[in-house]
Amino acid sequence: MIKHLKLVFLFFFWGLLTIPMFAQDQDKDKKEKSAATKDVVEFDFDIEDGKIKGFEDLIPFDKQVSILFTHIPEKANKITVTIYEFRPRKSPVKVQLDSIAIWERTSAEEKSAIVTLVDKFKPNRDYDFKIKVGIEKPANEDEKNKAREVLGESGDLQMVFNKMAWEYIGKEIDNPGSISYYEVLEAHKNDIIGIMRNEIKSIDASFELKNPDPLVVLEEVSTFVDAALDVATKIQLQNENATALLANVKDTSKLFPLYNSYKVRTGNLLNNIKKINWYGLVSLDDATFSDGSFNINIEGLVTEFKSIFTEADLSSWKAVNDALAQSLKARDALKDSVIEKIAIHSLYYFSAPQKTYPADFQEMSKMYITLDVGVAYAARMDRVLTYSGVNIYFRPINKSIPLSHYKFWQGLAVRTSLLIGITMNSVNKDNIRKGLIDDKALVTGLGFRLVPFLKLNAGTMIHYRFDNNPLLTQERYYTSFSPFVSVSLDIDIKSLFSGVGNAIFK
Repeated sequence: MIKHLKLVFLFFFWGLLTIPMFAQDQDKDKKEKSAATKDVVEFDFDIEDGKIKGFEDLIPFDKQVSILFTHIPEKANKITVTIYEFRPRKSPVKVQLDSIAIWERTSAEEKSAIVTLVDKFKPNRDYDFKIKVGIEKPANEDEKNKAREVLGESGDLQMVFNKMAWEYIGKEIDNPGSISYYEVLEAHKNDIIGIMRNEIKSIDASFELKNPDPLVVLEEVSTFVDAALDVATKIQLQNENATALLANVKDTSKLFPLYNSYKVRTGNLLNNIKKINWYGLVSLDDATFSDGSFNINIEGLVTEFKSIFTEADLSSWKAVNDALAQSLKARDALKDSVIEKIAIHSLYYFSAPQKTYPADFQEMSKMYITLDVGVAYAARMDRVLTYSGVNIYFRPINKSIPLSHYKFWQGLAVRTSLLIGITMNSVNKDNIRKGLIDDKALVTGLGFRLVPFLKLNAGTMIHYRFDNNPLLTQERYYTSFSPFVSVSLDIDIKSLFSGVGNAIFK
């Protein structure tokens, strides 16, 4: 038994000694295999049969991947890659990954570019690569006018800007300095970006926000909300003045109803101005403003209450009228600034479905099944036997990736395999045992890769054993199991021996 175990250990140490030779061979082939291992996959923008060629190869799994873009259009200044993974039996089925790779042109001569993706891809998965190619093409006047029209009619965007004005007025009118312009805009910037992105895509799916940061319009926002606050403040002063005037008039006076009506009108006007649709407010004439549901007629109000007004009152209401006109200018400046500063530009979109597994069954099987040659010691037989077989892994294997790359559970999956094979030696022994397959035993077990090509295995050899009952008059046998431990090679045999006998395999 000791002698047999020595043979197994000799084979094991021989395997360790071949590591340098194997590593040398691997280094020599590394460059040749880089394309095969697909560390870099090519996406070709060249046109063939009226279509972009796209990806040339499968996406590798379990490792970081870079995309090499070739034949980039001359006018393209930016490429953005967004990746979606199809996840069966999960909701949602299509999930966006963290990887958003971006390339931006630095010189006119660039024909190719390489971007590295953050995410590592999983085996046996389908992916959808959304590739946007940005062309240096600012929106023309027709497109800008269309954007103004769409954004101007956007109920969602209208509501966001109105909320900003309402919140600012609500806090500042009674407590000046309680909120800043920045705080107002910061609270709503994500809503603004999302709404604008959706609205401009309704014009053309190829449009995108160029600088999607509402803070670039902070100055215009501050002017707009200040103008709205100025209107509200002036009307509040008129309401306070009307309240003071009414307090000085006896309720028996003939003018009391008129003063009371003036106070009520200014109070209603103040309440309405705090919730008016600032974004949709228009001027019907020099003294009439409307948001579609509420009208402000300053001239009519002055005419109605002129008999109780002083020159100062008339001047104050003119200031309200001027403030309303100014608020429209500030609002229009904000609308224009949104188009100009958060500008749109044209993009081409490509949807490039890709996967991490080959469609061909034979190619797919190579990722799961490898050849195995080993030396085993079967204790029950007290024999050393050589065997050959196949290793069947529980998940696809990429042998170009070091085993140390994997975390614990993934590491177990890529190291552990089922072993099925047959002994190369005869197991027959007169009156003791006979082979299950001719004179050979069936080999089954589990293996564990120590290094990419060297495995330890344990299992059982299945054969027949004779029944030596002296009372039996005819030969009888039954299935028997002989446990074994083994050391085996789980590599491309041709590569291993290429340094000493490549000619044999040519």
